[in-house]
Amino acid sequence: MSDEDPARSDSETPVDEEYARTYADGYSEGVRNALREILSYAARGHTVAELRYLVQSRLAQLPDEVDHKRRALLALPRGGSTWGYASRGSAPPRPWPGIGGGVRVGAGRTYLVRETRPRRALELVANAAPMFRGIAAISAVPPAFPGVDPGRVRSFPLSTTGEGPSIESLGGDVRAFLKEHPETLVYFDGLEEIHLHVGGDPTLRFVRWLTQETLSAGGALVAVVHPRTLEPKEQAALERFFQVLV
Repeated sequence: MSDEDPARSDSETPVDEEYARTYADGYSEGVRNALREILSYAARGHTVAELRYLVQSRLAQLPDEVDHKRRALLALPRGGSTWGYASRGSAPPRPWPGIGGGVRVGAGRTYLVRETRPRRALELVANAAPMFRGIAAISAVPPAFPGVDPGRVRSFPLSTTGEGPSIESLGGDVRAFLKEHPETLVYFDGLEEIHLHVGGDPTLRFVRWLTQETLSAGGALVAVVHPRTLEPKEQAALERFFQVLV
């Protein structure tokens, strides 16, 4: 009798190989990204203590990222024509427990803080400020970040006139700044102001654009949203733009 399972077809082997390759590629890319991040900080002259903090932050992320990868792979089909399509939707954002159960902001990541008044978001930005070249604050009333030199903050105040903010003009200013000042930590709490004047869809398009511009510039984004600003469908759409929900 053959040792082979007669119910198993030859076509399944490539699928298993593809599955293993997907896992290995994801693992490899995660390691590369972590090492690139450390090298990037070292090249900018950060101290040993700051590099140690970065490594500890990455290690604190690891259990959640491994579990997320496991769940994502289990959810993938093990065969059929849809395997490995790039158009497959990404998993929803999830909270990330950092050191001591808190959240730590790192380059190349986007964070959405759900609170009625910015408090945790300001603390997140203030704690992460030493790891970035500067801070860009997009707000109707640009805030003060605890312990941060105001000279390191570039403010982009939203218009408080009846006409509301011009997101085209704002977008142009922010893009020019990020191009000239990469690796900036962007803080954004003007979602309610923009939503009030231009509506849901343009607001969501602006947020999506802002996440892309920030990440392209090697920075990080911390945004704030009042829990009751958006309709449930809009809120769900907004959350998909962010990697970490707080």
